[in-house]
Amino acid sequence: MQSRYESAFTYFRKAHETSPENSAAWRAATLMYARYMVYRLVSNEDTNRTLGVQLLQKLADDGYAEAFFWVGDCYETGTGVEKDLDMAFRWYMRSAEEAKDADAKARYEEMCLADVSDESDDDCRSKTRNSAIRLNRNFKRTLHVTG
Repeated sequence: MQSRYESAFTYFRKAHETSPENSAAWRAATLMYARYMVYRLVSNEDTNRTLGVQLLQKLADDGYAEAFFWVGDCYETGTGVEKDLDMAFRWYMRSAEEAKDADAKARYEEMCLADVSDESDDDCRSKTRNSAIRLNRNFKRTLHVTG
């Protein structure tokens, strides 16, 4: 009997293989199929981490914003690719800016503070400071509403 993860993996693989390439259904299914392979969410002989990373990279290169964060994560952790913090930084920045991904924004800001990118210190400090100001404003609004 297949686990829920294995059933989902089978579904995403089938949707990836049968949907018209670059359709919305294909991109969504391919993203999930690739994530299952990259992060080994199932113990299935069909999981291929290299193929998973290639699919994520293709989606990201084709402008599919949902893939930006995951490509950044692969580069940051060295999962399926050679670890490259500058590439991770670039993909997190793109995800934060284009996909409005809060997790990517947090990772991007952590990397700014850790000074792991080639981006100028002033740019990083400015973006991180602006985020801190917005966070403080939102926190004060929350206190005002709930207080």
